[in-house]
Amino acid sequence: MASSFRPYLGQFLFYMLCLAVSIGGFFFLARYPLDPLDLPEKNYRIAFASEFKEGDETNEDICVVHSDGAGFRRLTDTSGDDTMPAFSPDGSRIAFVSERDGNKEIYVMHADGSNQRRLTDFVGDDSQPCWSSGDEIIFVRMLTEPGTESQTDLFGLTVSTGALQQLAKTPTNESFPDVARSGGYLLFTGVKDVRYIRGKRVEEQRLYTATVSGKFPEEVPVLEKKTVQNVFRNPTFSPDGRAIVYQWFRSYGSHGDESLWWLNFSTHSSIALLDSPYVREIAFSPDGQQLVLTHGNPPRLYELDVSDKALGEMARSDPRENMKCLVPLPIDRVTRHPSCAPLPRN
Repeated sequence: MASSFRPYLGQFLFYMLCLAVSIGGFFFLARYPLDPLDLPEKNYRIAFASEFKEGDETNEDICVVHSDGAGFRRLTDTSGDDTMPAFSPDGSRIAFVSERDGNKEIYVMHADGSNQRRLTDFVGDDSQPCWSSGDEIIFVRMLTEPGTESQTDLFGLTVSTGALQQLAKTPTNESFPDVARSGGYLLFTGVKDVRYIRGKRVEEQRLYTATVSGKFPEEVPVLEKKTVQNVFRNPTFSPDGRAIVYQWFRSYGSHGDESLWWLNFSTHSSIALLDSPYVREIAFSPDGQQLVLTHGNPPRLYELDVSDKALGEMARSDPRENMKCLVPLPIDRVTRHPSCAPLPRN
C-alpha cells in the first residue's frame, strides 16, 4: 500500500510548492505593488494647438490630451494665437509660439500651463521651436534687411540665461528643425538652389542633417525622380534616431503630388506612408510605434501605426487601414502641431 502511494507523493509535494509560491507572490505584490511606470506604457500625452471661438473672434490656444482621449485640458487662453507646442525632453515643460504681444515670439511654460513667460523679443517672427536639450531650444527666425527678400535662419537659445546664437548659415532659408532624442544631430530643411521659371521664383529645397550647433551640414539623399520643384516640410526623427519621416511635395510642372515618407538611415530604404495633400504636421509617440499626425479638412488628430510589422505590410495594404482618429475630443475645430510626451509620473 505504501509503495503504491509513493508515485503520487512527488506530485502532491510539487502542487503544494506551487501553491505556496502563488500565495507568497500574492502577499508580496499586495505589500510591494509593481509601479505601472515600470511597465510598457502605451498611453501618452499629446500637446497641440486648436481653435476656440469667443464672440466674433477666433484664436488658437495650446491644449493637451491623452492618446486615449482622456485628460483634455486647455493650457493657454490669450488674445493672440498660441501655436506650435513642443515638449521638453523630460516632458516637464512646453515651448510654444505666441502672438499675444503683437508678433510671433517663443514662450515656455510648465506642462500644466503654469509659469508662462516669453523667451524672445524680436521685431521679426520667431517660430518652430524644438528642444535640443533640457535647457536649449532651436527655433526659426525671420530676418528682413532693407532691399532684400526675407529669409529664415536657425537660432539656438539657452532657456535659463537667454543666450542666443545663430546656427546654420548654409544652406539658406532653413526651417522645420528637429533634434534626435539621443542628441548630437539636427535635422532641417533648406534651400539649395533658386531658379526662375517663366519669371517665377522657384526654390529647390533639400533635407539636411548637421550637428546641433549647425556645423557640417550634409544633404539627406532622398530624391528619386526628376522634378521641377521639391518642397519638404516637417522632417522628424524617430525616437531611436534610426529613421526620419517627412512630407514631400513634388512638382512636375503641369501637376504635382504630396506624400508622407519614411526613410531608414541604416538601410537607406524609403517607404511612402501616405499619399495625401491633407497631412499637416507630424510627431512620434514616445515609444516610436505610432505616428501622430493632423489630417483632413479641417485637420484632426490621427494615429498611424509605424511599427516594424505595419511598415512591412504597407506595400501590400492601404496605409489608412492602420490609421485611427484620436476621439473623442471636446473640440470640433482645426487641430494642429502635435507634440508627444510620456504620461507624467505621480
